[in-house]
Amino acid sequence: MKMTKSYNVWSEFQPLESVAIGNINTVDEIDVPLLGQEHQDNLSKVFEYTHSDLEKIHTQLKKLGIKVEQCTTYDLRSKPAYSPPLQPRDWFMVYGNTTIIPNQIHDYNHAKTKSLDHVLQENIVRGDYIDTANFLRCGRDVFYTSDYGNQGTIEGCVFMYKQLIDINPLMRLNEIKDVGSHLDGSIFFVRPGLLLSAIEYDSLPERLQSWDIIDCTVPEAQHVKSVNVWGDLFKHKHNKFHPFILEKWLWYKDTNPEETCWSINALSINEQCVLMPGYNKYVFNELSKRKVECIDLSLRSLDFWDGGLHCFTNELIRTGDCIDYFE
Repeated sequence: MKMTKSYNVWSEFQPLESVAIGNINTVDEIDVPLLGQEHQDNLSKVFEYTHSDLEKIHTQLKKLGIKVEQCTTYDLRSKPAYSPPLQPRDWFMVYGNTTIIPNQIHDYNHAKTKSLDHVLQENIVRGDYIDTANFLRCGRDVFYTSDYGNQGTIEGCVFMYKQLIDINPLMRLNEIKDVGSHLDGSIFFVRPGLLLSAIEYDSLPERLQSWDIIDCTVPEAQHVKSVNVWGDLFKHKHNKFHPFILEKWLWYKDTNPEETCWSINALSINEQCVLMPGYNKYVFNELSKRKVECIDLSLRSLDFWDGGLHCFTNELIRTGDCIDYFE
């Protein structure tokens, strides 16, 4: 008898039971015209850091008793070259017990949506393109950014709304404007009534303004120590560090690590504990005052991939039902 895999996620902070994490090939599996030993060494270091980061995430989650599933890799040597399945947050979202997969319209993204075929097998809906990192779940309410740029389409937005309302007819969709794409780079829901926000207070939806908001618009909240390991290497990233990647991996042209608030691109374990991508004194102190434990993973590859801990992971099961947190 075939067993159905039942997933369940209603929020960003209910107790985590099962999670997917990204994956990446080895550096020698990438067919790029390396431009000298220095470029080769730099690229090798990126992959060394990335594999180490994924292992840190996997080890810590297992230590906390959370089941981990990992994306499978695939041949990256296509034209244009595929990007690795490193950030599962971008291409699927579980809401209730349904997995929503907005199809990735670009060839170099499409393979990602198959990298969890061994895991995502039931209750799947597919449709028009939008990155699911533009959406954050908070029980009955779902928040999203309309500034998706080339990381979505209006048809994708409509598709997501139709699926969310079909899953939960009482769902309320809350738009947040002028924050850029991928909302998880600007907001982190810690628990009901508490959030980290790199968005100006007046730009937050009214129902969030009554929460306890840790203000991460201040400069001391923006960065984490481990991201700065590169020194000056990224000052000329688009034309000196890896021109072969601009040539072969088209997705990289659109990244903008400088706009990401790394200190809030985190993963909630439960309402009292969060995994953090790196150490930020201001954020850690503010959460400690509110009795929230922060576990520092000191990830080192974030700025290269323009993705944080939230991006590298995606929840499959969080225990609990759909709750209206704004009654």
